[in-house]
Amino acid sequence: MKYLKIFIGIFKARWLLWQCENEAVNRYGFNGKRVFINTVKFNCVSTPIEFFFGLYVVSRGGSVFQVIDDGFLEHHDLFQYCQGKRELNPSKLKIYKCMISIYALVINRIFTRYKVLTIGALLRDNNEASDRPREYQNLVDLWANSSTERFYQSDLSNVLLVEDYQRRSRKNCWVGIAIAKAMLDDYECDSLISSHGIYSLWAPAYNLFKDRGDTRVLLYGTNTYKEGELTFSSLVLQCQSQSDEYKDYMRSSPSNLEIAEEFMRSRLSHSSKDTQVYYAGRSGTIELNKSYFNILVCPNVVWDGNVPDRDALFDGLIDWVNWYQNLIFSSENVHVYIRFHPAESTWYPNALSLYDVLERKGLLLQHERITYLKSDEKLDLYSFLNEFDLIGVYDGILALEAAYVGVPVFIGALGRFSGFQLSDTFNSKEQMLKEIQKASKGAVLNPGCIETAIKCCAFYIDYSSVRLSIVDNVGVDYGANVMRLSKQDLLENEKLNFWMSLLIK
Repeated sequence: MKYLKIFIGIFKARWLLWQCENEAVNRYGFNGKRVFINTVKFNCVSTPIEFFFGLYVVSRGGSVFQVIDDGFLEHHDLFQYCQGKRELNPSKLKIYKCMISIYALVINRIFTRYKVLTIGALLRDNNEASDRPREYQNLVDLWANSSTERFYQSDLSNVLLVEDYQRRSRKNCWVGIAIAKAMLDDYECDSLISSHGIYSLWAPAYNLFKDRGDTRVLLYGTNTYKEGELTFSSLVLQCQSQSDEYKDYMRSSPSNLEIAEEFMRSRLSHSSKDTQVYYAGRSGTIELNKSYFNILVCPNVVWDGNVPDRDALFDGLIDWVNWYQNLIFSSENVHVYIRFHPAESTWYPNALSLYDVLERKGLLLQHERITYLKSDEKLDLYSFLNEFDLIGVYDGILALEAAYVGVPVFIGALGRFSGFQLSDTFNSKEQMLKEIQKASKGAVLNPGCIETAIKCCAFYIDYSSVRLSIVDNVGVDYGANVMRLSKQDLLENEKLNFWMSLLIK
């Protein structure tokens, strides 16, 4: 039934496009532009959303080339080992191949300048599909490793299984490189629309289009903090703080900061979309020994968006956690608390937790000055957050929350929230260690900058976030309903117009 809605929605869209054509072409015109949409997976979420993007471009005179896998790829970076799926690529199943063929046939017949291409057809006669240029070898290894860590949730102990999945991921990457080259050279695309920009499915196209220099890239993802909205970026979402849009916004004087303040208050009161889930039934607290310099370390979900692009001082999240653990050996007055992300026991209850990963790697330490707070412990972190002397965050919204309540925060990655005086920045681990050692002996750390936290929050929940009627993520991370396509979104969504205009500047 869900897939039937996609096909009904396509015909509705054709009628809608007929209504909009005369009005839309003159708005943020894509005349002469050729846009590659790297959909890859045919499903009920990304396919409808990216179909809408294609409709937007076509309505303004542009041409669209949407690429979907028809069983050619090894896997879809979708499932994880804990889910026990026998088929890692649903597109290999006959029913999916049939639906993909119908989807391509219908769109190619009823729309002009909108072409759906399957990977099998695209690469069948493409000699580059078997080429493996040396200049991409290191990147392919990085992308494949990210996919493998996601699939096994960073537990890479079973060497035979891991090597097999890495091999599959590397093959995906080479296919992705061949597709991107075909889009750039054969189809002369000048823009890319894609989700993620990471892992074996999306990283090749993103990086090749970025490196070309004269092409434009727009990435999107569901805003997990708000219902019915997508987040947009010109860089991978995990490194959005390095984008020109973020930097320009943070240097400006926006007037809508009250939206961000209300959002921060809703999080601290457990009434935002995600905190309602994370803190349902949680009211516990802990008592801190104030004779120590108390550090709270809050890692992300270990496998989620764990990409090398954001790693700066540390070799990933586990290296960062281990560094904080080892502070007890170099600083006598430090007590380290490690609070594992509550999403591990709520959104992802069947996935491997970071605590389990550390245990399997033999990295857990038994010491009186280390306290592990597991993700399923019924703690209300916000009730005692401001009791800590320092908050360590690798890349997460807790960095904003800590700064908002005035607690010093050290951010470990070049992620979504780094820079602009939200926290101190460091050129080396040694510099960071010296700062903590001085603070543990009485030196005063810079408190988190409340103004920066609010402005940064406003960027993510308002400026870069766009409400679209097609997005349906109530109670879940991701969701879409193509039947909600609206003329208003195509013509009158000024925020969407701004972000889409980045493809034609």
